[in-house]
Amino acid sequence: MKFTEFLKLKKPEQTDFYNVDDFNENADAIDEELSKMNRKLTLTFTAAGWSDTAPFTQSVTAAEVTATDRPERWFDYPASAGEDFDYDKYSEETSYVTYCETGAGTIKAVCKKDKPTMDIVIVFKGY
Repeated sequence: MKFTEFLKLKKPEQTDFYNVDDFNENADAIDEELSKMNRKLTLTFTAAGWSDTAPFTQSVTAAEVTATDRPERWFDYPASAGEDFDYDKYSEETSYVTYCETGAGTIKAVCKKDKPTMDIVIVFKGY
């Protein structure tokens, strides 16, 4: 029997007998991966939580995240953002986030050059 590269789905060969359990395991694996694609996690990286020297880093607890997850990310506005919120400054400060890394139960944001002075809200999808 062969297996697919990414999900390791079972690929019976012509000489293998058909096994319903193999088919069901493949279906369950596909279903699990599709469910991951739809999960969203919103985390706040606080202005006070960044390290003191560049690259500026901050790790936030995210118990459901694994080290092998590679979620898509985008920025959201803080819940407190209202009419007097400085949206231009916030947009500039979100650009300071160079990349994010997943760990076992954490997500770390990295700012290579500048450190945000505002709380940054990042939404992660597909973890």
